[in-house]
Amino acid sequence: MVRGFTDRCSRILSIPLGRRTWFAHRPISRHRRAVLAALCRASWRFDRMYALISSAGGPAVGEAVTKPRQLGGGQLWLNLRTRPAKKSSRKGVDEGYLQVELLDESGAPIAGFAREDCSPVKGDHEAVRVAWKGGDVAPARARQAKFYLKRAMLYGFEFRGLERKWFF
Repeated sequence: MVRGFTDRCSRILSIPLGRRTWFAHRPISRHRRAVLAALCRASWRFDRMYALISSAGGPAVGEAVTKPRQLGGGQLWLNLRTRPAKKSSRKGVDEGYLQVELLDESGAPIAGFAREDCSPVKGDHEAVRVAWKGGDVAPARARQAKFYLKRAMLYGFEFRGLERKWFF
């Protein structure tokens, strides 16, 4: 903070409109005797308020594993956004993607549903189904999902087709 300069934000107002939440706020800055104020606004989509991000969206691959639950018989749907590749002479370097593998009760990958069997998901999708070489329906012995993220933001996931839905 600069000497003689104070900042504060007052009167935050949130207004839900449609699929977005709008925030109106009034930041106030005081510098010596002058008072500087403005009326600002920002908005977020309801389904994209929080995200799971790997290494702040950097080139390292991040991993996340769900709690053990019965996942068999469900299809995995994702809400995600990946970042495009950085400028490079080599195509595909640092391109964002997300892959998922399904684990059994011992934590081992299930054949046909391992990371290598998952088609990388890329782009900006509100609802996209994950597919593996073994199919797009989780096998009966699936208990956990392990996510691999590179330059990706996972906003949510859901196993559809189960008696009880599990989502993030």
